[in-house]
Amino acid sequence: MESVKLDCRRRIFGYDSDNYHVSGEIMELENRARGLYSENVTMEREDFAKMLLLDGCFIAVALGKMEGRAVENIPSEADLSQHEALNRHDIVHDLLLVENQIPFFVLEEIRNLAAPIPGETTEQFKKNIAKYVERVLRHYPKAIEIPAICSNDFHHLLHLCHMFFRPSQNPAGHHRIQTMMTNQWHRAMQYREAGVEFRVKDSSSTPHSLLDVTFSNGTMEIPHLSIDAKTESIFSNLIMFEVGYPSAGNYINAYVTFMSQLLCDADDVKLLAREKIVHILGPQEEVVNIFNRLNGLAVFDPCGENYYLTSTFQSVEAHYRCRCNWWMAWLKHNHLKNPCVIIAALLGFISLLCIMIQNFLSILKHFNVVHH
Repeated sequence: MESVKLDCRRRIFGYDSDNYHVSGEIMELENRARGLYSENVTMEREDFAKMLLLDGCFIAVALGKMEGRAVENIPSEADLSQHEALNRHDIVHDLLLVENQIPFFVLEEIRNLAAPIPGETTEQFKKNIAKYVERVLRHYPKAIEIPAICSNDFHHLLHLCHMFFRPSQNPAGHHRIQTMMTNQWHRAMQYREAGVEFRVKDSSSTPHSLLDVTFSNGTMEIPHLSIDAKTESIFSNLIMFEVGYPSAGNYINAYVTFMSQLLCDADDVKLLAREKIVHILGPQEEVVNIFNRLNGLAVFDPCGENYYLTSTFQSVEAHYRCRCNWWMAWLKHNHLKNPCVIIAALLGFISLLCIMIQNFLSILKHFNVVHH
């Protein structure tokens, strides 16, 4: 991998750039970049600057956003493409690892030191990177558009990824969940027994985020989640990002906690898969395993403030505690599935109604006779 990063640097700066990080502007950014890492960076200044430059060049080339200014000195694109590291399907995995994040201002400085695309402003550069991350997350619903993303500052690629996942509703103003509540979501099958219907959130209407879970009139709407080989890696790194950067919010931790409690068994996955809420190419038990592992990483207090699912949880819990909903669900699931049973019940109700009307008319006739 080190040789690949060296080639990426040469692609941008040429072969005479081997010591560029020592005397160039990258060294001037070293102290500022060091302060953004949650853990103490013990590397020497020169080594840290070299890492910033190499990793920054690798990210820039991998994103396909830089050609460099020393074209005659760099390896040909054919030679560079021979490196497996730049052609692997898990390149996204490497770029979004929390330990591989490079501050955006370092990428911006590398762009300024190289030969920027003519007419490309800093805002356009941010927009191009945002488009790349949006393509990476193309299978996930998003509520925010690129112009809104670019109007905000982001620290690095993983932070940008986190911004795309944020729920559309601002959780500000939510209060602590009452202590009488269990503060724990139930299984999907348990909610079904309580009469809760599950429905995939309609993506053709109002734009929504993957995290926009809602509940209304006994129906829980959950955005579609397509699970592939990158899902666990993306979520685990987003969890660690939130833990290390609390001001970003705890949305991913909250969502993972919700899904891990909702999907405790293969039957729960089967129920949500039938409603097209979750989709996985593989055994359904793997969904349970993935969320169990993710929940093991999550650091989340469901009783804390600014829990974005507070109002949803309270509404679902109130529905779940109502015994009448359980009785109606039992009747629906066990006796109203068969059309013959429904017809027989309807006929029985009509017969009972006719008898009641007949008795009422008989009593009314009796009173009329007595009155006269």
